[in-house]
Amino acid sequence: MLQERFTTEAIYRPAVALVQATFKHSLASIPLVNIDTPEAICGRARRIGYCGSQKENFALYRLKIHRQSRNGKVTATLPGLFVLDGGVFHLFATPGDEASD
Repeated sequence: MLQERFTTEAIYRPAVALVQATFKHSLASIPLVNIDTPEAICGRARRIGYCGSQKENFALYRLKIHRQSRNGKVTATLPGLFVLDGGVFHLFATPGDEASD
């Protein structure tokens, strides 16, 4: 399946110098790079909301990843919501999510 090819436990970070995105300080769209290939932009993070209304609450992002294929550029949206913390995007776990063991 196409979506599975994009979710290979890759770690993404902003292509610009950002450490954290919050309600008070966030960008609507952030270019992404894979930490394994930081010189090549591989997609965009699009802010879709916030996980609260306090100024320190995280901004929520959807990650759209681009890859080249024989038939041209392929784009996929990674499943789940992500937050930017510590300079990398982390999967956001809602309070109702259960950890899988």
